[in-house]
Amino acid sequence: MSKRSRKIDPRQCKLAFSWTKRVETHLADKVEILEAASETIPDPRPMESYEEACIELSVAIKKAIRHWGQGRLELVKAVNAYFGWNPDGDGKSLSIHMLNHYLSKPAEYPIPGALLFAIHHITGSLEPCRSLAEAEGGEVISQEDKRTLMLGKMESAVWELNRLKRELRNGSAK
Repeated sequence: MSKRSRKIDPRQCKLAFSWTKRVETHLADKVEILEAASETIPDPRPMESYEEACIELSVAIKKAIRHWGQGRLELVKAVNAYFGWNPDGDGKSLSIHMLNHYLSKPAEYPIPGALLFAIHHITGSLEPCRSLAEAEGGEVISQEDKRTLMLGKMESAVWELNRLKRELRNGSAK
């Protein structure tokens, strides 16, 4: 086989790519997203006291319940079902009385962390997790937001397509 480099057929360079407009739109959207995201990330806000941390978490759970649209009694039943607890008082279970204490007197009765798993799942709200993340300057995103951010991974593919397109136009494929 000859070591001479192959040249691209000039007729191939004249092909119109159907995705050109899509790529340009994507790049324009990317610039807009990057400009919007260039705001500074907030500094971590440490809790001043244990009581403040308990109250912050309690408020977040109350927001999650409000977002869910049902009451505390329904939440108690759902948490017991989530963990497979028997609400009749045999063994471990969550009562409405304890949930009220967790949410009304959070410094005296701090909510067990394991209950957050059930509360997140049942209410479909990320508020409790969001309060934890924001205390450290972080953010929590939903599944829908995550899918949108995954589009950013297309960037390297788009860049590669543009590079290949330029090479085809210039006739200098590697």
